[in-house]
Amino acid sequence: MAKVLIATLGLGRKEGDRKNEEVVREYEKTVYTINADSQEKNNYETPFIAAALATHLKVDRVFLVGTAKSMWEEVYRYFQSKAELEQDDDYWCDIGEKASKSSSTTPLIQTKDLEKTNRAIDAYLRYICPEAAGGSQCIVIDYGLNEQELWKNFDIIMQIGDSLNHGDEVYLDITHSFRSIPLFMYLMMDFIQTLNYEKEITLAGIYYGMLEA
Repeated sequence: MAKVLIATLGLGRKEGDRKNEEVVREYEKTVYTINADSQEKNNYETPFIAAALATHLKVDRVFLVGTAKSMWEEVYRYFQSKAELEQDDDYWCDIGEKASKSSSTTPLIQTKDLEKTNRAIDAYLRYICPEAAGGSQCIVIDYGLNEQELWKNFDIIMQIGDSLNHGDEVYLDITHSFRSIPLFMYLMMDFIQTLNYEKEITLAGIYYGMLEA
């Protein structure tokens, strides 16, 4: 049995110019409070709600789902840094340039391009919990603008279900990305539970990180 976090990734906020070695896109660093109304309240300061949840829940692996334009470079930079590992600047710049230039009709980032980001996430999970099983995956999906893209996304998310093991606990973060994508993921998770009933997969929690001014 493993704890698995499935989260979505959006575009973040654009600032500066990558050619001048400034960060182009980022989420604002935020203090996320989990279990605010209980004695087990915990605060996590991070730009990524997925990082706060991964730390709080001590998950074994993360599936991070976004479009080609999502800010994959900042995911890599953040988790690589938090795991106290040296950053590959060429890789960071390459996926950042490709992601920022991607569009719904011209996706320049594919799932296979994000292997180093997968390893950075796993390194962080093992940094905070050495027993973490690993196996994190960053997954690129389409925008879901037409029936063909919706069915393609359906197939991709169903593959996440195929990779889950008996007794896994799934936690779903629906904070970021287009509103349709987290909703689509929730519906697919319900479908995955039904189809994989013999695996006894549990949807153990759904989270939304609300940013208050």
